[in-house]
Amino acid sequence: MSPHGQDRSRKVLLVEDDPAIRAIISEVCRRGGYQVVEAATGRSALESVRGQEPDLVLLDWVLPDLSGIEVCRELRRQGALCPIVMLTGRTSKVDVVVGLEMGADDYITKPFDARELTARLAANLRRVQRAPAGSSLSGLLRLGRVVIDVDGRRVLVGGKEVRLILTEFNLLRLFAANAGRVMSRD
Repeated sequence: MSPHGQDRSRKVLLVEDDPAIRAIISEVCRRGGYQVVEAATGRSALESVRGQEPDLVLLDWVLPDLSGIEVCRELRRQGALCPIVMLTGRTSKVDVVVGLEMGADDYITKPFDARELTARLAANLRRVQRAPAGSSLSGLLRLGRVVIDVDGRRVLVGGKEVRLILTEFNLLRLFAANAGRVMSRD
C-alpha cells in the first residue's frame, strides 16, 4: 500500500507530449503508489487504453496529433469507464467546462501541486470503487439475473450466455456500471 492507501496495482495512463513534464508527473504518480504507463500522443494513448486497460487516464489537452479533448471524447465513445483527469495548462473557465462536458471526470491546471494531484487521483479512483454496480474495466458486474464478465467479454442472463457484438457489449457494460444514473449521449 502507498502512503495514500492505494493498491500499487492501480495503473495510470499518463498522456503528455513534453518529455520533461511527463517525467515529473510520472515520478509524482509513482511516489503516490501508482504504476504508470506513458504515452506522448493521442493515438498512442488510444492504443494504450486498449492494450493496458488503465484504472485512470491522466490527459493533457495539447498533444501533437489528436487533442486531449478528442482523445477523451473517443474513449467515452468506445465505452471506457475509467476516470479521465485532464491535466493541462489551459486554465480558462470555458476550457474547464468543455473538458468536463466532453467526458473528463476532473480537471487540474498546470502548474499543479504534487500533493493535490495525488489526492485527486485517489479521490477519482475511490469514486469508481464505490460505484454501486462496480464500474471498473475488469471483473464482474451483476444486475439482477444479468451477469457481465468484463474480462471475458461475456454476458449471462439467467445463467445462459447471450452473444453481443462489441458495441452492444460496451453499451451494456456502461449502463450496468452506471445503473440509476442518467447518461448523456456522449
